[in-house]
Parts: sequence; structure tokens; C-alpha cells
Amino acid sequence: MINLHQEVLKFDITGILGSEINQHIDFYNEGVEEAYEAIKINDERRALSILRVLKSNLDREYKYFDLKRFWNFNSLNNAYSYVNGINKASRALVGTPNYRNMSSMLYDIKSYMTRCRYKEDVLYGNKFALAVDNRLDEITNQKDHLHTEMVLQKIKHFYLHPGKGTAKECSKLFNKLSIESLELYVFKEYFERYLK
Repeated sequence: MINLHQEVLKFDITGILGSEINQHIDFYNEGVEEAYEAIKINDERRALSILRVLKSNLDREYKYFDLKRFWNFNSLNNAYSYVNGINKASRALVGTPNYRNMSSMLYDIKSYMTRCRYKEDVLYGNKFALAVDNRLDEITNQKDHLHTEMVLQKIKHFYLHPGKGTAKECSKLFNKLSIESLELYVFKEYFERYLK
């Protein structure tokens, strides 16, 4: 089976490369194929083991995608088909994997998991939050960067804890900087949801 770099793709708090999403899609689809191959050669123990790994990761991702803060972000997410496939597949897999339900669970994963491919070198999800993290890594504690660093820390705090309060804190700071200097870091539509 494919080893994942990240168990959960946190689209709401960072940008995710298309290659990483494709790796997850391959993890599920190829995992199902490996399990079917094991069943064909009567190695049901191996097939069940693969299914358990797949279901465990599906449940982890579904749990994250089911968070309220993710719901508010998801309609803005440009990797929606991946998230939708995870949600549908996880909801279809009821109960603990065993020899009796193994085939139907594998079928459900195969049916619901997207086969859509994402452009390998394109960022999906919250690429603005990733830009904030990258810029914060670059900034030193020089005096002329202190205000910028403070603004970026507030924006990062909003992405980690979106809400009216954190959005308003950021909005106050935005007035002190030029709009152009913030374009890389501010996901306008996301902020606007909390500033209404």
C-alpha cells in the first residue's frame, strides 16, 4: 500500500498540492484493488487488514471534514470532489470491518472515492494560509517587520480559529496596511462570511 505523507488533508488551514491529493486518491483506489487481488487468491486475512487501514484513514479524514469550522470553509474549497468522496464513502461504511461485510465495504469505497485527478503542482484549499506560514518563516524580528509579523499572526489565528471575533481583529489591522500587501494572505470570501 501507498504510505501517505499526511493522514488528513486539512484544506481549511493550509494549501495542499494536487500531487498530495492524488496520492490520497491512489491510496484508497489502489488499496481497494490490492484487497480485491488478495480475495482472488483466497488471502482474506490480508484483504481484511487492508480494509481496516483504509477505513481507519477514511474515518480520520471524515471526522476532520465534519468539523463545523471545515463546513464553513468547504463550499470555498477547490478540492470539493475529494472531500465529498471521503464523506460519502465514510458514511457508507457502517460497523467494524469483518469477513462478512468486507466485500460490500470495499465496493462502497470504490464507488464513492473520486477518480478525479488534480493538477500536480497546483495548490488547492487555503493557499492563503500557506502563504502566511511561509512568510512568517521568512520574517526576522527586525523592527520594520514587527507590524507585518503581528498582522500575519492574527491572520493565522483566524485560519486556525475562524469566527466573528478573530475576523474583526484582523479587519481592524487590515485598515493600517495596503490591500495589495495583503492579497497573498487574505482569503477575502472566507473572511467576509464572518464579517457580515
